[in-house]
Amino acid sequence: MKKTIQVIIIGLTLGFISTAISAQSDFIRKGRVLIETGSSITNSLSNEGSGASVLFDGGTSVLELGVEGGYFIGENFALKTRLGILSAGGVSLTSFAGGVKYYIARVVPVELTLGSFSAEGIIGPLVTNASIGYGIRLADNINLEPSIGVLVIDAGASARIGLNFAMFL
Repeated sequence: MKKTIQVIIIGLTLGFISTAISAQSDFIRKGRVLIETGSSITNSLSNEGSGASVLFDGGTSVLELGVEGGYFIGENFALKTRLGILSAGGVSLTSFAGGVKYYIARVVPVELTLGSFSAEGIIGPLVTNASIGYGIRLADNINLEPSIGVLVIDAGASARIGLNFAMFL
């Protein structure tokens, strides 16, 4: 009788472990949709984040809106796009970027994006962003992903520290 109970307990334990492992990898499988929101901690109001920000300075308001998302075309590998709008004092700046995101060992996101921005019909220089982070699971389909990276605009580069939330649908 004791051996039967031990076998049942071991079987249930292995079943729970197997379910937990498959659920953990489920959110970055092929066919899932990725939606992200967040911001760069070092480059605030740089029109490269997603979400919404408002800054009031001396009677002038600066509004930043952005949306970022992607689609997993393979296990751990997603194609991404970003659209951002920065408006201040009657001038608007629009940015668009496309890129890739890959999860190493399912928890280390590596990202590379290329894009540009335009203001009043004039297209700006190429903007490149490369980053690496760590995915902290907050819920079944939500990650907190702090990251570090480099932002290259034309010939200049700056360090970037970001904090994103990723939702997997």
